[in-house]
Amino acid sequence: MAEDSSTAAENNNALVEGPRAQRLRQVLDRCLTQTVKSCSYERMAQCFPTLAMEGPEQLRSAHGQVTTFLRSQVEREFEEILKERGTAKKLNDLDQFIEKAKERKTSGDPESVLPTSRSPDDILRAHVLPVKKQELAFLKAKLARIQASNDNLAAEVDKQRAGITETTQRMRKAFEELDQAVQTSLQIPVQEMHAHMEEIVQEKIEA
Repeated sequence: MAEDSSTAAENNNALVEGPRAQRLRQVLDRCLTQTVKSCSYERMAQCFPTLAMEGPEQLRSAHGQVTTFLRSQVEREFEEILKERGTAKKLNDLDQFIEKAKERKTSGDPESVLPTSRSPDDILRAHVLPVKKQELAFLKAKLARIQASNDNLAAEVDKQRAGITETTQRMRKAFEELDQAVQTSLQIPVQEMHAHMEEIVQEKIEA
């Protein structure tokens, strides 16, 4: 594990920093310089007026040691953070991505268009369009299921309607036959009908 850490540290030290990594160091240096300036000897002398009057050289030496320690300590912690998070490599990768994107844009590659070069409406549509397509597909599938259900219901209704029509026709025919039988029976004399009924009953008995 110690060898791996040593190797990683050597790789970080050997890494050539790109423009953004260098810019980050410049920002840190500028901030440290401003911080050290704010901790001037004059302000320190105001905090220790007696020592400034009796031993200005000792106070000035102490001031130099404090500012030097402050700067070195911040720089050391900054380096540890850079190594721990691989900041320099990530910034170098970002530099490469941006350069490649610029090259593709210059060559006219439509896939290299950066999001920042598009209008807010285009970006919004790009995010909303897949959701709308998915919603449309869902609605189409739901509509197909509803249509299939309606077709099945329509077929069932047609079947029931045909059955009702057939039953109505049979009932109408039965009523017609019954009416005809009644009309026929009215035309037969009572005595003849009585004799006919006795013959039918006698046949049933003998059978």
